[in-house]
Amino acid sequence: MVNRKHIWKLALLEVFSVFAAMLIQAAAITQEIHTPAANSRISGTINLIVPVNGTMYSCNVAGCIPPFANVSQVGVNYTRTSPSGGLETGGCINRSNIDNGTLTNWTCSFNTNVLEDIGTYTFTAYVYNGTGANLVQRNTTTSTGVTVDNFAPSAVFGALTPADNVEQKANTVTVDTEADINATSCTLFVGAKDYDVTPSGDVCSRQLSSLSDGSYTIYWQTSDGLNSTTGATRTLRINAKGVSGAAATEITRQAVAREQGDTTMLVIIGSVIVVVVVVGGAFGVWRLTKG
Repeated sequence: MVNRKHIWKLALLEVFSVFAAMLIQAAAITQEIHTPAANSRISGTINLIVPVNGTMYSCNVAGCIPPFANVSQVGVNYTRTSPSGGLETGGCINRSNIDNGTLTNWTCSFNTNVLEDIGTYTFTAYVYNGTGANLVQRNTTTSTGVTVDNFAPSAVFGALTPADNVEQKANTVTVDTEADINATSCTLFVGAKDYDVTPSGDVCSRQLSSLSDGSYTIYWQTSDGLNSTTGATRTLRINAKGVSGAAATEITRQAVAREQGDTTMLVIIGSVIVVVVVVGGAFGVWRLTKG
């Protein structure tokens, strides 16, 4: 005779098992980005890894008609989100892991050198069913706050910066960096002073005015938030009081005239002295003869 309690236990166990399986299925990963993970730092060439649970897309429901059933490809795009929003751009795509019923890593190679070493990025993975005209996007998943660390920023002088140790006739000059410095902040050092500069169009530039005559050591220091670079120095020579052209000619003429005037005066004074000496000597001789 079958034990009714045993039957009830088996029935309850089966119900519990089904319920547990439903909970597991509900909590199972549909898809997510493993690499790059959120708030991670990447560099060089990496494999973008997107685990996808094929059971979530399997053809096990009424009305499911291939080729819409299986996961056919996974693509990963990137978007720069700060310091300024950028356009979403294709990174890489994988069409080889056509799997249905398991958690599969869809992987594709991506060279991070195409990204700038400033700000943060969001990576978005797209899961597709079907192929060709029947290709259908089924789902997406994102990874945010990703930073890139491939290069140190540049701190090289730009074309507007005065050449090294070349005299400047004006007391206002512009000092800039080269283009594409990949920096989030710049500091310009001028002698004992420094000036913070925010990059604009990936270039830093600063106008210096009312500079006193003299020589200044100048250089840039840049940062991308991860690395900093100190550039080479230059000597900035200011001689704003120096003049040229007609003004210089007039000043030279006046200086020559003064010099000639001074020479004439010296000649006159010398002549007077000679006359005095001669007259004095003659007077002395005359007194001696009278005595």
